[in-house]
Amino acid sequence: MQKELEPGWRGLGLALTYHALGKKKEADAALADYVKNYQNDAAYQIAEVYSMRGEIDKAFEWIDEAVNERDPGVTHTKVNPRFKKLRSDERWMPLLSRIGFSPDQISAS
Repeated sequence: MQKELEPGWRGLGLALTYHALGKKKEADAALADYVKNYQNDAAYQIAEVYSMRGEIDKAFEWIDEAVNERDPGVTHTKVNPRFKKLRSDERWMPLLSRIGFSPDQISAS
């Protein structure tokens, strides 16, 4: 990830990779830096990182922001594996409905 040329993808990748490697200090710093630099442009990606970290409330806060911003990424929310930890939360189904999934699409979650 250090060699990724695009700063946004590098920051997202570092936050995810350090977490996956169990490097908490580096993961926290990478996420803080990513939020600082991309909070106005990457709410969906920030939600992904928080979800992967198991920080469910923060993940829902950021995905709500992504929905409010009409981020096109939210159309992938239902099948995005990074949101697996959110699926058992009571807020999951209402979120999918808010995004625009029909009741029959939601029940197939």
